[in-house]
Amino acid sequence: MLLMLLTAAMAIALTGCGDGGEAKRRLDMVDTLLRTDRPQEARELIDSINPDELDNDGYEKLRLLDIQTSYKLYQPVPSDSSISANVAYWKNRGNLELECLSLCYRGMTRYSDGRHDDATADFKTAESLLGKIDDDYLKNRVYGSLTMVNYAAENYPKALEYARKEYETAGRMANNNQKAHAYNHLSCIYFKMGVGDSVMQYIKAVIPLLDDIPADLRAPHLSNVGLYYLNLGDTIKALEFGWRSRGVRPIASSANLLARVYFNRGEIDKADSIWDEAASQSSLAELISLTRTRANEYYGRGMYREAGEYNMQLDRLKDSLYRQNDAIRLQQLQLDYDHRERMDRSKNVSLSLVILTIVLILSAILVIYVLRKRYTRRIYDAARTIDEFQKQIDSLEALKHSYDREITSLRRKMEDEVRRQNDTIARGKQLYESLTDEGANTASWHKNDFGDFLSYYRVINPRLFEDMEQNYRGLSTGNRFLLTLLDMGLDNPTIERILGISSVSLRSARSRLKSKRINDIG
Repeated sequence: MLLMLLTAAMAIALTGCGDGGEAKRRLDMVDTLLRTDRPQEARELIDSINPDELDNDGYEKLRLLDIQTSYKLYQPVPSDSSISANVAYWKNRGNLELECLSLCYRGMTRYSDGRHDDATADFKTAESLLGKIDDDYLKNRVYGSLTMVNYAAENYPKALEYARKEYETAGRMANNNQKAHAYNHLSCIYFKMGVGDSVMQYIKAVIPLLDDIPADLRAPHLSNVGLYYLNLGDTIKALEFGWRSRGVRPIASSANLLARVYFNRGEIDKADSIWDEAASQSSLAELISLTRTRANEYYGRGMYREAGEYNMQLDRLKDSLYRQNDAIRLQQLQLDYDHRERMDRSKNVSLSLVILTIVLILSAILVIYVLRKRYTRRIYDAARTIDEFQKQIDSLEALKHSYDREITSLRRKMEDEVRRQNDTIARGKQLYESLTDEGANTASWHKNDFGDFLSYYRVINPRLFEDMEQNYRGLSTGNRFLLTLLDMGLDNPTIERILGISSVSLRSARSRLKSKRINDIG
């Protein structure tokens, strides 16, 4: 009877948390689909996985696979702070492969946010892990990323070095899609270096690969080839590859390519119809690309009123994308928090079951000692052993309560932070509206008022603050405030009134701002 009781208790303890075998099998399938360039199938499979069936390893792997899939499908991704938790998790687990991959995707996120130095640091850290990893897929990801950042930094010799490594790994994988990406990178680099023969050599090398690339990934390659022909002045070839791309899948880059050709031929109505059709089928990010190109083309043709209208539309779209991405990031933060809370509850249940099992085992030991030996010393030793185990059990219970307190504290901190941020933006909105009133100024403002105002304006126009961070150095709060007033389109007398300064002081302040701008061309 005792043996049966012990067996049942151990079974309960061991099965208290399911291993999520089916869910983990699906994760492995998702990984395989991504490695073989089938992101749409990967997305469908990811959506079928219940995160509640996964342990911490499974959940963090799901997060990383989801991020990869979003990138491959050009969908919004979480903030780099969210991905940082994934990086830290795999580093603590000693999983070099997944740490390397998560570093790559955090770097991509930081790069897209304009934080090129931080992105480069992530890519170089990922590269440092490759010596211990025998995985050409990961190496290809890292080398492709380093090609991108060195190209952006105009370090073309280094970009060329990594592009060649990118091509070598794609060749070992026998992956034509990645080969085409590498050829495209090589073409871009040689184009910047002014080596025309090599540009065409690599562009022409892409064309034979296209039929073997999955249809949903073929369109960007066709569009890239067409763009190169357009840059070389061959509009006939540009149109050929542009329409081939649109025939495979309508994407923003092929619409921009085709519309630019027709626009510069003077067929403005045809160009507009292509842009309008593409806009009706596009995501927010693609719509931004379409609108930006459209505004630039109108501006280049001297049609300033139309260009201005599209630039205003572009600002609204960027604001919408910023809000959309922010909502996605907050949603993911909540999902992560809910998962951690579920895992903590699961740990508590498992802990209780383990404690129960230990107590039953110790009770059995005590009974055996009593029945078999009945020696006082043995009973004393058993009692002392039980006492020691009880102390351990008490410590585990205390640890459980500590976890509960920590969870409660984190929940409270998160709620306080959301409340504080909402209050800040609300105060900033009041201050912003007060400046639009006739005669208003900042004479009575305190330091925090300027910070609140800037926090609110960041919501209105995040692009301005991206420009401040990327193109200026050493900006004070006052500098940022003046740049914001200028961005609001206020004239000099209004700005002088708001700041309470003379026209001479304003000219001096604007001159100091200009000196802080990096690579100022104005």
